[in-house]
Amino acid sequence: MTDPDTSYYPAFLEIDLSAVAHNYRRISSCLSGGSRALAVVKSDAYGHGAVPVARALVGEGVEMLGVVLVSEGMELRREGISEPILVLGGITPEQVEGVVEHDLTQVVFSAQVARALSQRAGAAGRQVKVHVKVDTGLGRLGLKPEELVSFLDALKKMDNIQVQGLLTHLAYPDGSDAQFNAGQAELLRSLRVLAGEAGFKDLTCHCANSASAAHNPDLHMDMVRAGIMLYGVAPARGVGSHLDLKPAMRWVSRVVHLQEWEEGTSISYNRTYFTSRKSRIATIPVGYSKGYSYLLANKGQMLVGGRKVPVAGKVCMDMSMADVTDAGRVSVGDEVVVMGRQGDQEITALDIAEAFGGSSYEVLCLAGKCNPRLYLD
Repeated sequence: MTDPDTSYYPAFLEIDLSAVAHNYRRISSCLSGGSRALAVVKSDAYGHGAVPVARALVGEGVEMLGVVLVSEGMELRREGISEPILVLGGITPEQVEGVVEHDLTQVVFSAQVARALSQRAGAAGRQVKVHVKVDTGLGRLGLKPEELVSFLDALKKMDNIQVQGLLTHLAYPDGSDAQFNAGQAELLRSLRVLAGEAGFKDLTCHCANSASAAHNPDLHMDMVRAGIMLYGVAPARGVGSHLDLKPAMRWVSRVVHLQEWEEGTSISYNRTYFTSRKSRIATIPVGYSKGYSYLLANKGQMLVGGRKVPVAGKVCMDMSMADVTDAGRVSVGDEVVVMGRQGDQEITALDIAEAFGGSSYEVLCLAGKCNPRLYLD
């Protein structure tokens, strides 16, 4: 949902597309050796809305967009996005029609899928562009390194396949084990040499993500896949702090009920929270059905009146309670910021994630999936 009449929704997201554009420029500015940025807009642009975000990035001159599903690429094409789109996820032979018909670039690591792509492209009188993926240590998708040469030999026999790239995925997206990531990158470089010897030269080689873009130019290669930091959110504390990134998502709600309770009053299900004094408790219509984790019970914080207030008791399906005793004057209808800035205080996606032991990626995606979005100019 986009552009809501916010008065009719219990909570909504403000999406600042100018912040996305700013972050793209900042990430691009730190790339080395002619490397360029691929902007990852998978999972509905990490909850920010793939089509509006893609349009903003096209305005910034982005050369390639990244998605994980064929359907995501098809949606962008239907909305008039003509820039190259790389489908990073694995597909089945039944999905090749969407790749070919919508001129998507597909990551491949299966001879069966590659043959299906080539056959479909041949029937349509087209060439299909692919990047070959090798698993260098993540254990998720890709060829084993020793399988690359035979796989490339098989691709040579497929007349309608055009190999454009070679990639891998780093095992430590936050860069917390730089040595292991560097080893993966070195292995990819050696495989690039083998690919060249097999007749596949001038391939776009890529492994780096947002954290690598910010902190490790040795991993930039030909292209960097800019993901979560494109949206102004760090994958871990301190990552990219020197880039002056701007969070693009602000999560807003309102106080719908305010009650004063005596000391020793229990709040919410299962009575896990008791007031330690005479307290004012605000009810906020944000719960786990809106993407606010159940695990934030007695751990989360929200902003009311420019002050951080604690979540009181269990997070319900559609509501949470917060202790606003120290928040000054609070009234029904006052703005509550679940994530973002209010006054000089801020609650980040990483703050929320660390409070319940999750990830900032998860916080963004759940918020985006469960709440309407209002786009700011």
